[in-house]
Amino acid sequence: MVRPLLAQLQQITGLQTTYLTRMDWDAMEQQIRYSHNDGAGPRIDEGLSVPWEETLCRRTLMDGRTNLSDAGVTYPDNKAVAALDIHGFAAAPVFTEEGGLWGTICGASKARAELGETDMATLRLFARLIGEKLSQLETRQPAENVAVAEPRTASV
Repeated sequence: MVRPLLAQLQQITGLQTTYLTRMDWDAMEQQIRYSHNDGAGPRIDEGLSVPWEETLCRRTLMDGRTNLSDAGVTYPDNKAVAALDIHGFAAAPVFTEEGGLWGTICGASKARAELGETDMATLRLFARLIGEKLSQLETRQPAENVAVAEPRTASV
C-alpha cells in the first residue's frame, strides 16, 4: 500500500523524493522504511537510520513548519539539508490509533517547492491512511498468530 501512495504523492506535489519513516524510540532514531526516488532528487535510501534529534522531519514538526519552500534558508545548519541539497520539503506525522507517533511521511526536492493546501491535505490524508492501516495490522496480528499457532501446538 505504501509504495503506490509514495509514487502518487510525488506526482501530486512535484517533490522528487517521497518516503515513509518509522521511529525507533529505544534507539532514538528515525528509520527510512520506504522511499520513492525519481533519480534527479535527493537520494534517500530505504534502511537508513538517522538520530531523531538531527532529522529535518523532527525539526519541522517541532517548529510547526511542515512545508518548506527553501529548507536551506530556513535550516542552514541542518546536516541533511546541506548534504542532500534539499530545498523543497514537506512532512506529516503518522500516528497510531492510540495517538503515538509511529513515524512520518515526507517529501524532499533539490528544487524549491511551493506546495499548496491541496498538496498538504493530500500528504496528511496519506499519513492518516497509513496510520489507520498500521493500527488494523497491529490489532489483527495477534489473532492471526493464534490461528497459525493453535494447529501446530495441537500436534505437539
